[in-house]
Amino acid sequence: MILLDSRCPLLHYPPSLASYLAGLPNRKIILVLTKVDISGTDRANAWSDYLKKRYPHVRVVQVESYIPKELGPNNEGTSKRNRRFEPHLPHTFRERLVQALREVHQELLQPPEKIRGDEVKMKHWKPSVRGEVDWDGVLSARGDKVGQAVGGAIVPRPSAFDPTTEDGERPDETQDSAEVVEPDFLTIGLIGD
Repeated sequence: MILLDSRCPLLHYPPSLASYLAGLPNRKIILVLTKVDISGTDRANAWSDYLKKRYPHVRVVQVESYIPKELGPNNEGTSKRNRRFEPHLPHTFRERLVQALREVHQELLQPPEKIRGDEVKMKHWKPSVRGEVDWDGVLSARGDKVGQAVGGAIVPRPSAFDPTTEDGERPDETQDSAEVVEPDFLTIGLIGD
């Protein structure tokens, strides 16, 4: 997921980054337009349309980032200009984001086109991602529970799992599929702030 400020997303997603990420094998990209509440719906929709046309192989999701902070009794006279905000992701935006993650996850569970017609390669192919994810748990997770639904908020430990190479083959095609261990985690990379 690449987090892009919806006020000017191209600052955070230059052509060089787009080109680099497009060249990585077995990777799916979700562009997340943040701060839609600040930039406004019209601008965010225009950027979404532009990004979808320019990069048709990626998903684009919009999210709001902040809500006005409730002021205490001593701050009643604070002007609009001096308002304070706190992080917030409304449920509808959370649903859209989790749905995009879910769709990308389903794609990663399918074998690459290069090996679909080859019975030998299909026999040995295993997804390079965790197969089962509690998506309802991801959607409802809050506070310190975020991350627990997909295996925990800790660094994944090495396992016997052997990811596929760029062409979808295992480095050692003779490896017994019973030895391959499913990853403990669904790993999602974040670029941006």
